[in-house]
Amino acid sequence: MRQERIEAEAETETEAGQIDDGPLKRDLVAGLEKGLQVIEAFDQERSRLTIAEVAQLTGLTRAAARRYLITLTHLGYMRHDNKTFSLTPMVLRLGQSYLHSARLPRIVQPLLYRLAYSLGEAASCGVLDHDQLVCVAAVSAGQLVSTTLQPGTRVPAYCTANGRILLANLAPAELDTLLARAQPEAITAHTITDVERLALEIARAR
Repeated sequence: MRQERIEAEAETETEAGQIDDGPLKRDLVAGLEKGLQVIEAFDQERSRLTIAEVAQLTGLTRAAARRYLITLTHLGYMRHDNKTFSLTPMVLRLGQSYLHSARLPRIVQPLLYRLAYSLGEAASCGVLDHDQLVCVAAVSAGQLVSTTLQPGTRVPAYCTANGRILLANLAPAELDTLLARAQPEAITAHTITDVERLALEIARAR
């Protein structure tokens, strides 16, 4: 009993340390991490990739990239056509798991309907994920909607109204760190790319 108590206390201390300092390397599943990196290699500009391209984008060897792609194809997340691979709609299950389990999309959806149809404009809600804004709910109110207003869409937080509002609510030190590493690109002709001016716009939003 004493030995079991010691092991239980050690496990509790380990779990507490992981919360404060991040997970221990031995607790991470490298295969899962690399498999998700393979999925994330595909995007709007790279919808079809060869084994060599996946290997280059993920830092895997060609042999490892091939095994991950074959496994994902077997599981239904990829399709293989000649020498290229592409994602299948099954990948949407990963995003749907969040949308179905998170409270925010369910809570905000009725409010977005009321807002959108009272103003006759599209309305959306997003959350910050590092430097990006991720749309989690949107209502079009019968109007044409930009592709950036679709649940699951990611855009740089600095170039959207929703994103700047969320950035404005960060702690000053956290915002300074984000702006220090920011490399704004001109998404449109009106995108603010100067970091100092961007900081001013975020301050105005606050």
